[in-house]
Amino acid sequence: MIALSRVEIDALAGPGWFARDGFLGRAPALALRGFARSLLARGALHESALGRTGDHDPSMRGDLTHFVNEGLRRRALGPLTRALDGLALSLGRDAWLPVGERQIQLACFPGGGTRYAKHRDAFRAGPGRARRVTAIFYLNDAWLPADGGPLRLHLDEGKRDIAPELDRVVVFLSARVQHEVMPVFRERLALTSWFYEP
Repeated sequence: MIALSRVEIDALAGPGWFARDGFLGRAPALALRGFARSLLARGALHESALGRTGDHDPSMRGDLTHFVNEGLRRRALGPLTRALDGLALSLGRDAWLPVGERQIQLACFPGGGTRYAKHRDAFRAGPGRARRVTAIFYLNDAWLPADGGPLRLHLDEGKRDIAPELDRVVVFLSARVQHEVMPVFRERLALTSWFYEP
């Protein structure tokens, strides 16, 4: 079971984020990469929209996305789903951040300088429902600085760039941490899980 370390718990309570490499292991991460690329090849990903308006503005957000339904999560995302189950348990038990349901979205930035402008993930999804914790799992093997596309976190202590490397997860407080995807110059894949308020 995935459990938070004391350092990770303190990081969530302090700056509001942490990153962990080797979240699942290389082989499961590569298998998930293969699954993501198969969805992309089948045309299952579509132009993304901005917030509640549903508008598409590639100058602000240039990724293609697909929400993964519960059945597919259990069948194709088994290792990640189980790891996220453990993360959810540890968020509530160890970090005093109880969470309820979650969504998982596959996102692909196709390259060519596509980006996602600075934003927060927390917005009201309905009465009493808001995103509480975001977890982004990366599927990009042999990522190089020239490929661009780091996740840039805007923190009280300044900016922090995190490369989207295979089997790395970044976890942060959805309402607190502003972030953006810097221009991407190679196909960039990630599975994002949003944990909602209980």
